[in-house]
Amino acid sequence: MTSLPPDGNAGRLARPLELAERFVLCTVFGDASAAQAYVAREIMSAAKSIASPVVVHYAQELPTEVPVAARGTRTIVILDYSDGSSGGTCAATNELTVLNRRRDTLRENEDLSLVIVLPLRGRVLFANEAPDLWSIRSSTVVLPPPSFSTQTLQQLREWTQRSRAAFEAKVEVRPGAHERYRHGIYSFAYQLDVRDSAYPLERLRETMWQVQGWTGWPPWWVPSNNNVPYSADPGTLECWMLAGEEMFPDPAHSDFWRASVSGRSYLLRGYEEDSNPDRLEPGTRLSRSLPIWRTGEALNHAAQMAEKLSANASPIYFIARWEGIRGRRMISWPSHNDYLRTSEGTEAAQAQVESSVLTDREEIKLALPRVVERLARPLYDAFLEEPDITFIETHIDKMRTNPAR
Repeated sequence: MTSLPPDGNAGRLARPLELAERFVLCTVFGDASAAQAYVAREIMSAAKSIASPVVVHYAQELPTEVPVAARGTRTIVILDYSDGSSGGTCAATNELTVLNRRRDTLRENEDLSLVIVLPLRGRVLFANEAPDLWSIRSSTVVLPPPSFSTQTLQQLREWTQRSRAAFEAKVEVRPGAHERYRHGIYSFAYQLDVRDSAYPLERLRETMWQVQGWTGWPPWWVPSNNNVPYSADPGTLECWMLAGEEMFPDPAHSDFWRASVSGRSYLLRGYEEDSNPDRLEPGTRLSRSLPIWRTGEALNHAAQMAEKLSANASPIYFIARWEGIRGRRMISWPSHNDYLRTSEGTEAAQAQVESSVLTDREEIKLALPRVVERLARPLYDAFLEEPDITFIETHIDKMRTNPAR
């Protein structure tokens, strides 16, 4: 059991509770015993840091009335549905529906912090049954299941670093390659819990070939020209779309990817915003909508690979990283009619952003916009932007029905 969750980019549960100046909603998903221990530890940590008095109420079912403490006293209510003792999924569904209707009343209590604890599979339930309540949450923490160890997460991060090092080594010796990526890159990596670690490389390549993308240039595309994937390390396929014949010699089509029979995959590419110098000055802008498209399709790739290689409901640990964003501004591009905002946004002060989620193929299939929202939120935060879920859903739907499919 890892001491910090791999999901929930607010970091620890204690942090939003410590900073709360008005109503706060936090969500925690995980195995019952792990989630209960984690919440107890974080609540204790937050209580020590909050200046005002703190009253904590634990409950396994929805109170008729939210407890009200003296003015100036912080009230933290923990609703724990993680072990199903209050009637299982049906009871949790009913109570989430009631809470969804009461969201505005709850928000009126500025001294209230609400923590809702659900099983891992409750993420889809929450997002679908209480969408308005979900939209006002301050943080989401997803704890890894017992089978998904700290070592697994560390191994993915180490493998991602090795993949990046392999890319950097190639760029150093390839004339002109550094120029292709100099304005910035973004990358995705994920880990599956594979059934068969002795999967042959040729079968892995064929499996990747069968994955259906939604756009004309899908992630982890398996080309059949001079850029065909090759065996870089034992059990690892590697592909760099800068060698041999180049169909599109620009950052957005200069993919470098790796895939391992152990269930790990890594993808790096340049920005589309840097690939159209006649329309945008490279290194100065970032689209509001394209991160949604690219993140959504990468998650879809992970879900399809999980369906082919993993046991049912096996976890998927997914990491996203955006580099070279300092000095850029978000704009509505390539579509100029995004209702989110038509003007240029705030210039990013951060050089890079990293984010991670713990999910599974069912959640990606049934609630992809919600997973994209969790994963991409830190990127939009860097630009002081906050796309609502409708904006994300609209672009996911556009991607799914894209004619280039």
